[in-house]
Amino acid sequence: MNVTYLIGNGFDIACGLKTRFTDFVKEYLSTITDDTDICSFMSLIQQDLCTWADAEYAFGQLTENINNVKQFKKCYRDFIKQLKQYLQAQQNVLNGKILKKEKMAFIRGLKSFQRFLVDEPRREFESCVNCMDTQTIQYNFLVFNYTEVFENLLKRSLAELSGNLGKVDLFGKDCDCILGNTIYVHGSFASPPIIFGVNDTEQIRYLLHKENPDMAQILIKPVANKELSPDRFNNCLEIIRQSDIICSYGMSIGLTDSIWWNEILNWLAGKENANFIIHYWEPECDFSIADDVMQTIKDCKKKFISNSKSNTRTYKSLKDRIHVVINQNPFHIVMHAQ
Repeated sequence: MNVTYLIGNGFDIACGLKTRFTDFVKEYLSTITDDTDICSFMSLIQQDLCTWADAEYAFGQLTENINNVKQFKKCYRDFIKQLKQYLQAQQNVLNGKILKKEKMAFIRGLKSFQRFLVDEPRREFESCVNCMDTQTIQYNFLVFNYTEVFENLLKRSLAELSGNLGKVDLFGKDCDCILGNTIYVHGSFASPPIIFGVNDTEQIRYLLHKENPDMAQILIKPVANKELSPDRFNNCLEIIRQSDIICSYGMSIGLTDSIWWNEILNWLAGKENANFIIHYWEPECDFSIADDVMQTIKDCKKKFISNSKSNTRTYKSLKDRIHVVINQNPFHIVMHAQ
């Protein structure tokens, strides 16, 4: 059986890092520059700060205000260079002082992907798993971050266990656990360049830029991925298609990654026992209020189906195999900042 984790920025945030776009943008706007184009760009950000909580999507909207390709490239390049420096500094904040019991808890949590499912979702999930070959479970990781925080923690934890993931009890079955691949979907500091932007031309606001090949090269992530790293892109697709279970953690299920949500939806539709577990963060959800919990689950599933660019009919046939886990920390992350 193949289990694939999608790891997003929420993992770094859970480790105590200030890696939200809002954190970075605040610092970016405090930098001093004599370049009039960059100053104008910063002013545009300042005027619409709320949009920049999702900076990738905001760049697509920015094309309406900066419609000169050369000027846009300059602003984009400056933003990415500063973002890289900022995230590297955040990554360096972690000093690696992780207790042995914390490392073991991290691996144990990673292996026990099903433990937050209860009642009917758990029964549905167990029914699907019982149709699979669970003698050996391979764990793969598709990392959507530019930092190596997740992989570093994984390596340190495995070193404590002599590189062995061990076993896991899966609905009464004793399963061997092995480590598969870790791939950085949009590149990382260790494997540049990093790919940053939107999902497709629909997310580029300025009409004349939609079909501009230069703008596609700059802004559309799937275009850059296929051009710069076709093997990586195809390997990511293959891992998803070969998966039996996919778990997302720290992912916003955002519109700028629609290509991946669509791929997961197609995977669910084409594999009758496949299950998708979404770890979803919603701080406004009060677990003591039933309506809050039900509405959050509904909103998350609606967001997934909408951003996968599918239709309600498709969702209805798959909804029992999409599971939403709210505000949980499956990895028991406890990191110690300097």
